[in-house]
Amino acid sequence: MKDKAVCESDVMSMSPCCSDPPPPFRVEPDGVRWFRPAVRKYSCELTIDTNTVNKHLKLSDNNRKVTRVEEDQSYPDHPDRFDFRPQLLCRTGLTGRCYW
Repeated sequence: MKDKAVCESDVMSMSPCCSDPPPPFRVEPDGVRWFRPAVRKYSCELTIDTNTVNKHLKLSDNNRKVTRVEEDQSYPDHPDRFDFRPQLLCRTGLTGRCYW
């Protein structure tokens, strides 16, 4: 007596097209467009802490873009401002996976 589950031999007799394993599935990269959605799922919105921006970094596009420049920017003095290296901080810390 057969079990209620379908036996492998029954599946093969019902579906002869499945007798050979399917060919391997291949995905070919299509340049940057192919890569971008995979990375985008790890992205998040960042808000710059303007009190930490080094004077050799220029903020633009409503503080969404940062560019390194030679001339000092006229940011007000603040104890949290980076003085020696062109760097800045975000208002909230980053946790989890990190990509640079």
